[in-house]
Amino acid sequence: MTMTPRQSIYDIIDHYDAIWFDAWGVLCDGRHTMPGASQLLAHLDERRVPWRILTNDASSTLAQSTARFIQMGFPITAAQIISAGSVLAHYFDQADLRGARSVVLGPEGSVACAQEAGATLVPRHEDFDVLLVMDEGGFPFLEGINQVLTSLFRALDAGRTPHLLLPNPDVIYPAGGGTFALTAGGIAAFFEAALLARYGTPMPFTRLGKPFPPMFEAAAQQTRGERVLMVGDQIPTDIRGANGFGVDSALLLGGVSHKLAPESLPLQDRPTWIISSLQR
Repeated sequence: MTMTPRQSIYDIIDHYDAIWFDAWGVLCDGRHTMPGASQLLAHLDERRVPWRILTNDASSTLAQSTARFIQMGFPITAAQIISAGSVLAHYFDQADLRGARSVVLGPEGSVACAQEAGATLVPRHEDFDVLLVMDEGGFPFLEGINQVLTSLFRALDAGRTPHLLLPNPDVIYPAGGGTFALTAGGIAAFFEAALLARYGTPMPFTRLGKPFPPMFEAAAQQTRGERVLMVGDQIPTDIRGANGFGVDSALLLGGVSHKLAPESLPLQDRPTWIISSLQR
């Protein structure tokens, strides 16, 4: 894969039939729009180039996410967002999990996503068939994790293996103002380490968000075209996922991966393009 030095995104987009964007660290920082982001989306709309936001967020329903983006000034509809929470329903159907007793770690938006997917919710201390680690907030952190871990051990000791599901594989995210925060992927790593320590065998979560295929498959169904570009700021999720799915990738500098040297990365992690901003 040839990696092109820094380019203006406006020099790139004319090469593509559709553009996919990461949200946090690319279009916004969780609180405000990134410079040039709203203008770029409006430009794509004017040129009738389809675009989608691919976000690993699993803390909100599509309606909640749309309202948040509109409040920040984005020209957007719910149909233009593909989130880790929104692909959950398709997975529940594929895995025949509708009606399964499920524990959700996350806020009310995560709970609503799980219910929309068909989960039957149960308290953290009760027996469950599915564990959904969706977000780092919305529950008492240490107490909540310990309750779920105890229930999980109890199930495994009784010979039952709950389904471990991680819609959002992100470990960290930019939280605005130069700060960063731990998210759902980091919490799942706690559970995986505890399970390995107790049972001596890896018990990984099933991951749905970037860099894994489900979200890219959903985007491809909605924006059919031979030439597609994924714009992201995280190499392990955005760039690796796009490359693995077979579409071009653009690394936006300044986000989580800004201190990495792309030219030193393994081939599967190298972006097609490197851009410094979304402005002209």
